[in-house]
Amino acid sequence: MRKSHAATLYRLGSNIDWSKLCESSQEETVYDRSVSMIPVLVLGFGFGILALFFRNAWRRYNPKGFAYFCLALAAMGTMGFVGSLATTPSSAPRVTVTGKCQGFQRIAGKGHAHYEFAVVVPGGATVPLQTPIAPPPRNRVQTSIPDGATVEVTYLDEKPAGSLPRAIGINILSGEFSGWHRSIDANWLGAWLAFPIGVALFAYCMFRALVNRRQPFFVRANQPPATADLPLK
Repeated sequence: MRKSHAATLYRLGSNIDWSKLCESSQEETVYDRSVSMIPVLVLGFGFGILALFFRNAWRRYNPKGFAYFCLALAAMGTMGFVGSLATTPSSAPRVTVTGKCQGFQRIAGKGHAHYEFAVVVPGGATVPLQTPIAPPPRNRVQTSIPDGATVEVTYLDEKPAGSLPRAIGINILSGEFSGWHRSIDANWLGAWLAFPIGVALFAYCMFRALVNRRQPFFVRANQPPATADLPLK
């Protein structure tokens, strides 16, 4: 009797496709990260802090002062945005070369990073360059320009001491990122002027906002307001 039960269990076990069961168990352990709630929570927390920040500002300033305060924030955001559009202005001639990209890599610096690479032009000459332009992203992650990709680069024909000429325009002509193009402004009358203008606008708007506080800026919260002297009768 026991032998018949054992034979039956053996036949049942041999009919089961254990490989498919293992595959299904592995597929069940794969989580869909695209529906993760972490980005939603981070965004919600950020909007909450921003709303609290503007609420405190509204209570601190009168309507006119609050408007100046918002303009000061806009000026500060403009200064940060200009950093990705411009570089230090230069009067050096602009030179455009076409060749193969080699050794594109990120170089970490103090407070900022730049990229160094070389362009091998037809004939074998190599042009070493540096640039603040970030490489094309893949899946929201910055990558590098592959070696051997044909690029058209515009750079400043300058010879700064201890550094390489700056590339201000990169156009990828072949390879995985073909058609990608980025450039930055290096003209004296260019986008960099938005930075000093933004600094001046930020300082002026913050001064006007402090003048239009609901409570005078130079009076402490626990200090009673001064009473005016009444004229004698």
